[in-house]
Amino acid sequence: MQLISRSGQRSVFVGRSLEFSALTEAFNSMLDGSGATVVVSGDAGMGKTTLVEHFAESARKRGAQVHWGRAHEHAGAPPLWPWVQIFRSLSESGVIDKELVGSSGADPTDLAGLIPDEDGSTGLDESVSSADSTAQFRLFDSVTSVLRAVSQNTPLVIAIDNLHWADTSSLKLLEFVSHELQSSQVLIIGTYREAESRRGSALSESIAELARTPGFSDVRMSPLSRDDIRQLVLGFGGAAPPEALVDAVHSHSEGSPFFAHNAIQLLGNRGKLNEQAFADTADWDIGIPAGVKDIIGRRIDDLSEDCVLVLRSAAVVGREFDLQVLVSLFPESDEDQLLERLDEAISAGIINESQVAADRFIFDHDLFRQTLESDLRLSRRVRLHSRIAASMDELFGTSDTNYAARIAYHYRQADSVADAELVAAACIRAGRVASNAYAYDEAADHFGAAVEILEDTAEEQALLARALDGRARALFALGRIPEAFEPTRRAFEKYLDVGMATQALDILSVPLPQYGREGMTKLLERGIEVATSDTETFSLLLSRLGAARAHELWEFGVAEQAFQDAIAAARAAGSKRAESWAYGRWAMVSPMDWRKVQELSEKALDVMPPGQDFELEVHCRIWLGEAFYHQGDIDGGLREFRRSEEIAIKARNPMRAAQASMELALLMRLQGRWDECLAREDALGFKLWNRPFGSHMAQAQIYFTTGQTDPAKAAYARARALVKSRVSGVDQQSDPHWSNSWQSGISGLLGITGDASFIDDVPAGELWSTIPEDVANHPALAQRTDLLTRVSVAGIIAIVRNDTETSKIALDLLRQYDYPVGLLRLNQGGSTDRFHGRLAVTAGMPDEALGHFESAHKFCSENGLVYDHAWTCHDLAKLLIDERWDIPRALTLIGEGVQIAERYEIRPLVDQLTSLRSNVPGNATQHPDGLTDREVEVLKELAVGKSNREIAEALFISQNTVIRHVANIFSKTGSANRAQAAVYATGHDLQ
Repeated sequence: MQLISRSGQRSVFVGRSLEFSALTEAFNSMLDGSGATVVVSGDAGMGKTTLVEHFAESARKRGAQVHWGRAHEHAGAPPLWPWVQIFRSLSESGVIDKELVGSSGADPTDLAGLIPDEDGSTGLDESVSSADSTAQFRLFDSVTSVLRAVSQNTPLVIAIDNLHWADTSSLKLLEFVSHELQSSQVLIIGTYREAESRRGSALSESIAELARTPGFSDVRMSPLSRDDIRQLVLGFGGAAPPEALVDAVHSHSEGSPFFAHNAIQLLGNRGKLNEQAFADTADWDIGIPAGVKDIIGRRIDDLSEDCVLVLRSAAVVGREFDLQVLVSLFPESDEDQLLERLDEAISAGIINESQVAADRFIFDHDLFRQTLESDLRLSRRVRLHSRIAASMDELFGTSDTNYAARIAYHYRQADSVADAELVAAACIRAGRVASNAYAYDEAADHFGAAVEILEDTAEEQALLARALDGRARALFALGRIPEAFEPTRRAFEKYLDVGMATQALDILSVPLPQYGREGMTKLLERGIEVATSDTETFSLLLSRLGAARAHELWEFGVAEQAFQDAIAAARAAGSKRAESWAYGRWAMVSPMDWRKVQELSEKALDVMPPGQDFELEVHCRIWLGEAFYHQGDIDGGLREFRRSEEIAIKARNPMRAAQASMELALLMRLQGRWDECLAREDALGFKLWNRPFGSHMAQAQIYFTTGQTDPAKAAYARARALVKSRVSGVDQQSDPHWSNSWQSGISGLLGITGDASFIDDVPAGELWSTIPEDVANHPALAQRTDLLTRVSVAGIIAIVRNDTETSKIALDLLRQYDYPVGLLRLNQGGSTDRFHGRLAVTAGMPDEALGHFESAHKFCSENGLVYDHAWTCHDLAKLLIDERWDIPRALTLIGEGVQIAERYEIRPLVDQLTSLRSNVPGNATQHPDGLTDREVEVLKELAVGKSNREIAEALFISQNTVIRHVANIFSKTGSANRAQAAVYATGHDLQ
């Protein structure tokens, strides 16, 4: 801890050697190019900020740039406030300028809310409430690019104080930056109160996510020892203190640096810390009861009554406060009088002048502010909030958007006495500023507050419509799609009620998926009635109506007519963009007819205006890629997905880039390119909100595929932990994204492992383990992927559980589909035929299974789908052996499968194939000490002196596989080295 001595200089820093060493270790790692993130946690007053400040001085001496951001009271903080402060500091110190921003690859437009213009203003305003689902990613990516560029010139330390007050968007940005700057000279340090990081809070979720980032550490602050207290007293008093005094201070402060400092300073102010007092005082019962309010209260009691009066009002303003606001609260006092009272508080160490702006002050510790505020009665606080809101609104409401959230906060605190329209308008203004800063979590909260206020105010329906509109867009941008539907519906209706047709049609442009029967269909039908028929808007609404009728009502014939009408309307309006969207959306609702999907996607791309709509082009190319690989053209799928990813990255659209990357990863898995898949999944987990679950599950599946059990189980545990908080029954429509993802993930895992234990801890309500009659008999089953997915999930579980009856039902329903590839996200294989064959085996239909396995073997071998090719060799060979149909061919298939599995490190399959071969009647291994055929092949090569690389080349397997076989050979033969193994081979005639 650091203490202000009698000379007024910060000179004493005691204890904290372990904590300081942890920060230094992270700093050294950062200097070596391994970016690190450290969070410093502890109770209020434990010295977290002081520790980081002291370390920052050390970092500066070692050549690092240090820039601070501090979060203040959450409800009243401007959006992304800690990062605004950091970037202002970087800009004001000359570290970043337009040239650096440009060369970093960042988009200056994205950073408008963080980097001030030459006049000190930002690019934010409150005129429009944006709702771009990719904007927040672009901001985060630009922030990362700038920080990475800065760190190339000088080591960079970013310190964020009071994370427990940080807004959700700031925490998300912290997670993103920490992950993306792991290979940069950037050290990020955050402080937070451990008691306020309760489970389920935004902070606790961020800490958990940060803990999964390499280079992360959590430094926990502990109380000061008696020796530390002795050094503090010595530093302040200048003379060695008696032990009784040390005991008293240590006991009363309970080792809290803040409390100890205040106790010592109080004694010093009263002339108790000098050699004479030390000699004259025998009993050091210092008379300060334990507890923060008593210690701080005595510090405040030493101030004049006028000073305390001003400070109490300032405490309601916030941790930071402006002189202008205080002047408006005390009209009877002039500025000089107020400054005198503030000078008194500064001398007492209660407040300090802000380093950010003139005539702005900050409480030295928030505990001072809290204590002063708590002395005010509720009625007094409420009225002060009202006056503060009105004052800030008049002073800064139209000139500084950073005050929008503060004004809204104070109005909300004063809602019992303030005018409802004023409060709601302030909330809407704060919501718009937050939306335009891409802080959508905060925007949703502000707009939601306005909705609550205006619900019962009949005369403010237009204002209510705007609040609902803003909330719907913010929720959509956050990916909270199901929640966004209801405010969208209500905003549309309110706009129409008050005669604002343009705004009503505009809210329908938010591309919400169709959740809930007839929801979007009815809204779109009403919108079409309002829209002018010869406009682009009319055509776009018809396209959305076609998608809604297909998804919500399963009226595919009516949907096709809507798309045809949309194309005609687009041509009448002369809009190639609208025509492209009609073809593109039509492709989306024809997912079971892949030839038609290909045709529609190609038409959309043909008529699309070049370079005008990246979103649409990516969308169409992804569907075209899906159409290609579902028809067996894997190279075509890879080509379109790569092109989609390139376009999306150029357009800085993370959602579509992530979707294309996921599709690429899937096809690469089919080709056995495990490392590339793992790298893509790791990146995806942080580039797309709600994607970490899918990435963890995909990684678990890849690790299980290659026999890496421990990392596989760890990845599954991470995925399971995420889904437990999001899914509470698959029939619940609150979050179908998570439910469907969970079903696909667990089914894929079961398809790989065949291990039913993975669903033992899953509540029955979370598994589609049966096929309800309403699904089996649904007239639209052939055209609805969600129903087909449910049948397929149940089929996978039936295979694992050897459920004959469910397998028969699933197989009967799936027989009607006649396309060669599909269901890739479920069984992680390349051929639907293999899945059908496994169902037929479980259903006791070996003849039908044989046909499916033969088709799967041919398809996979021709298209390079190595994973499913190898497993089909196993399935077909086992069927031939079990039915005693063709043992020689079964042995050939086993050899074929082993060769593929070893080359591509599919270790569990190697073991199963080896076991299958050893159980073939008359084919038991004749090799000594249980050596397998492949191990004998490796031993023979080893015996003639070949290296691992040479053996791998000779046998067409990887060096890792050779290493594993050599280890097994040593173990089985009792050889300690290659020379002994060669002797063993000679002795057993295995040369």
